[in-house]
Amino acid sequence: MGGLDTLVNSAGVFEFRKLEDISEQEWDWVMDINAKGTFLAIQAAMPHLKESKNGRVVNLSSDAGKKGFAMITSYVSSKFAVTGMTQSISQEAAPYGVTVNAVCPATTPGTNMGEKVAAQKVQLYKEFGYSKGDLDTILEEGAKAFPLRRLGTVEDIVSLIMYLISENASWITGESINIDGGTLSG
Repeated sequence: MGGLDTLVNSAGVFEFRKLEDISEQEWDWVMDINAKGTFLAIQAAMPHLKESKNGRVVNLSSDAGKKGFAMITSYVSSKFAVTGMTQSISQEAAPYGVTVNAVCPATTPGTNMGEKVAAQKVQLYKEFGYSKGDLDTILEEGAKAFPLRRLGTVEDIVSLIMYLISENASWITGESINIDGGTLSG
């Protein structure tokens, strides 16, 4: 198709697990997909993005790429890596007109990751004996936890990604943008 202008890295995996229960194999699995996969994709695409002189990279990090959360240490570590990688690579790519940014969403229903988080929370609620551990209650309580009092949507995230790959965002690089209903802002 005449070149490569845009790369969106959106693969991600996680498991809820206490620190002492994370195996080396699980750690490697999470880091390999979330951090190493992002790195390798950017590395392979960069010569083509530089050639386009207008390349765009958007990495999906997470709110967990800016703040630690209990029971997902390997995921948090991998997403902090993506956030740092975004900043570092943006500096190398900028002279070629390539922007590199990250999107840091909170858990979002309607995505594979969001559905897995919700399902695992239901399971954890059951294990800890919470009587209101059903999916609807978890989603309702989750919405109330955000300053904007609603859950994010796939459309919210896609809109931000589409902006970052547009010409309108040509002077934005090295940023990791929260899309979390205001949670990390206060």
